[in-house]
Amino acid sequence: MITRVRLRGWKSHLDTDLRFFPGVNALVGIMGAGKSSVMDGLAFGLFGTTPVLQARKLTLEDLIMAGKDRAAVEVGFTVGGKDFLVTREIRRGKSSSAEFRQDGALVEVSPRGVTREVERALGMDYDIFAKAVYAEQNGLDLFLKIPTGQRRQHIDRMLRLDRFEAVRTEAVALEGRVRVGREEKTRIVADLEKDGVEEKAAALGQEIRDLYAVVVQKEGDRSSAAEARQRASQDLAGVEQRQAELDRTVRMLEGLKGGLLEIELREGRNRKVVRGKDIGRMDMEIERMENVVAQKRESLERLMGEIHAAATREKLTADNLAQISGIDGVCPLCENPVAGERKTDLMRRKAAEVTGLGQEKEQKHRVAGVMAEEITTLEKTLAERRLERDRVAQAFQEIRELEAKLQDILRVKREYETAIAGLQKGAQGRDVRGLREVFQEQLVREREIEAELRGLRVRLADKQASLQELARRENMLATYRASLARDGAVAVALEGFGLAVKLTQEDLRTGFLGNVNLILETIWRDLYPYGDFTSVRLGVAEGDYVLQLRAREWIDADTASGGERSLATLALRIAFSLAFLPTLKWLILDEPTHNLDAAAIATFAEILREQMPRFAEQVFLITHDPALSEGLEHVYRLERDKDAGGATRIAQV
Repeated sequence: MITRVRLRGWKSHLDTDLRFFPGVNALVGIMGAGKSSVMDGLAFGLFGTTPVLQARKLTLEDLIMAGKDRAAVEVGFTVGGKDFLVTREIRRGKSSSAEFRQDGALVEVSPRGVTREVERALGMDYDIFAKAVYAEQNGLDLFLKIPTGQRRQHIDRMLRLDRFEAVRTEAVALEGRVRVGREEKTRIVADLEKDGVEEKAAALGQEIRDLYAVVVQKEGDRSSAAEARQRASQDLAGVEQRQAELDRTVRMLEGLKGGLLEIELREGRNRKVVRGKDIGRMDMEIERMENVVAQKRESLERLMGEIHAAATREKLTADNLAQISGIDGVCPLCENPVAGERKTDLMRRKAAEVTGLGQEKEQKHRVAGVMAEEITTLEKTLAERRLERDRVAQAFQEIRELEAKLQDILRVKREYETAIAGLQKGAQGRDVRGLREVFQEQLVREREIEAELRGLRVRLADKQASLQELARRENMLATYRASLARDGAVAVALEGFGLAVKLTQEDLRTGFLGNVNLILETIWRDLYPYGDFTSVRLGVAEGDYVLQLRAREWIDADTASGGERSLATLALRIAFSLAFLPTLKWLILDEPTHNLDAAAIATFAEILREQMPRFAEQVFLITHDPALSEGLEHVYRLERDKDAGGATRIAQV
């Protein structure tokens, strides 16, 4: 049952909130008041589409109220004791959004997912809703408007029998393809059997096994040849290595001999240097000469001191003489008178003293010069002695080092001689040339076997490739044989399946037709108050459905009056609703009395009040005729100032 529809910014509805109840719910108002917009909102809320969108009369944004940037629809309903709420919103220039809640809990938020959840909860999709529940404005007699010859297809689509037909058609087509394929496979099998594929494959397989045995034998021969070549190579390498070692050792021995000669020559030269020399005596002589030089240096230093002292006294005496010569009658020191003779005597004595001191200084200078020359000569001789001593000491040291090196070289020389003797002994009786010939023979044999193996492998690969091709054709033969057997079974199964689908279609059509006619017969007596037409049925004529009324005989409803035809199509709508949706029992009637006269409208109103609740749990009536809603319990009046573009206003009557 639909419990609530709320429309915000939806066409002419600014914010309309409607509560619905079991029985007949009527929406009454003049044309353009927004009645059908409520049912469009109901359809959009449930399935995300409406009849006007399906017919492409409007776009999605055309459903938004003028001046608004969005529209929202909320639909609440109950099924099986559970409460559901669907919310959808559309925005200008943006994608739409949706929510689906069950007992208050959020279940789905994507628009398509919400539609799937609604279909699962209601047990119907939009197509069933539009054809079995929602009789849109002036669409009560939709069935009669369907062209003759297309009504069965229309109902087949409602029953989903079109899917059965598609399956049956595909099964027939598939059966035809299978039979054509069997013919081609039969021809291929005959060609393969004629070519003797299986016999050729068996013979070639034996050839490959024989050839493989030869390859295995040659592999063994090649391994043996490789081992022999390896042994010959090792023998040759060993002899060549010993010979190379012998040659190298001989060359090194010759080098040692040259080293020995060089050591002997250097030792001879050093022995000439040290012949008759004693380092100890040379050190004593050097020490003695160093003492002599030191003594002479001390004497020279004393003499130089004496010369300095004499020079000082000479200068002092000369200074006194100069002072005396300058005295004029009185001594400046003792202030005694100095007579002329005394002054002269003093000057003479001081002059003699200056002369004596000068002579003494000159004599000492000459002695000092001689001593300095002696010291220079002694130091030169001392340096020569030291140099000679160092040269002799170095010669002695080198002689000792050469003797040690000589012993080392002699030791190595003996080792080389011993090694040469051993290598010469090991090489005796080994013919390098003969070993090389043996190695070459084994190498040639190994390469010959490898060449044979390559040829055998090429032949083996060719035969294996041929065998693979034969195996492929043999597998193809087995596959086609098995496929022929399967295709035969499939063809039989498809034929039976197609027949079963066809029979199922017929059974479903027959069952549906019987169910609808049973409902029509049950409700017609309550819907139609007159006695001229006693029954209504959905008949079959020329392979199509036809709605018929019975007086004395069955006539097409198309030929009846407007009121009788409307009641017949109303009965068919109720029957469709009960047949397709026995658990929901919903019915939406938009302006159902469009073609009825006053008497028929009165009858229809009475049926709505008295009879309709017996057939449908919930009915939505949309009408501009207030008389049609008289006596109904749940009535909404819709008003709107269309000229001013006003919003729809709701008043519950």
